[in-house]
Amino acid sequence: MGGQVQRHRGDARGRRRLVHRLVQLRQGRLPKWETFHTAEVRQLIERNYGAGGLRAAIGNSSGAQGAFSYAARHPGLFKYAASLSGILSMRGIGIPAMLMFTNAGNGQDPFAIWGVPRADDANWAAHDPYALADKLRGVGLFFSAGTTGRPGPGDPDVAPWDIGLLSEIAIGANNKEFKKRLDELNVPYTAHIYDDGRHNWPAWIREAQFVWPKLMQAVNAQTTAAAARR
Repeated sequence: MGGQVQRHRGDARGRRRLVHRLVQLRQGRLPKWETFHTAEVRQLIERNYGAGGLRAAIGNSSGAQGAFSYAARHPGLFKYAASLSGILSMRGIGIPAMLMFTNAGNGQDPFAIWGVPRADDANWAAHDPYALADKLRGVGLFFSAGTTGRPGPGDPDVAPWDIGLLSEIAIGANNKEFKKRLDELNVPYTAHIYDDGRHNWPAWIREAQFVWPKLMQAVNAQTTAAAARR
């Protein structure tokens, strides 16, 4: 009986959250992060800071998924995209549950991003780099992730069950799955699937330093700087 009551209360809370989101949507109050990132910010930096028409995107963790998703969903917007420990196959085994757990643990509504897994599968697929992989053709791609669940250079001394170590195991396997998909589609890429490394900044800084020249080359940053000096 107690379990049933708790379940019914949870369902009621879920319905209230859904109704709240629908009201927000109808009133135009839901945040539109993708529009903000790909249209509004772009216009601001082009108009106010003289940014050119060549663009590259780089992100770590959820930002890495966003970099690849945006590149696929907005053809021609980015010349290069780099993912550092990003989830690149969002609907892979265990990944939706991990995302739900992570977002709920941060005090967020885990269903407020892409909806309920499986029930809102079309929306998940519409933002899943794996499902959108063929649309990344023509974009320079770099992705990296660790695989062993052991600390790497610069990582803190943490317990083996640390979430930063355990999550990187899943993300490393996930990146291998995405790599296989690109191979099937014959989409070019550069990948660095390494051994030791936690899901945190020491590894991401190393990987960002490695790929940075490629990002700058993609947007002709050096050529632009040379032209400015002339």
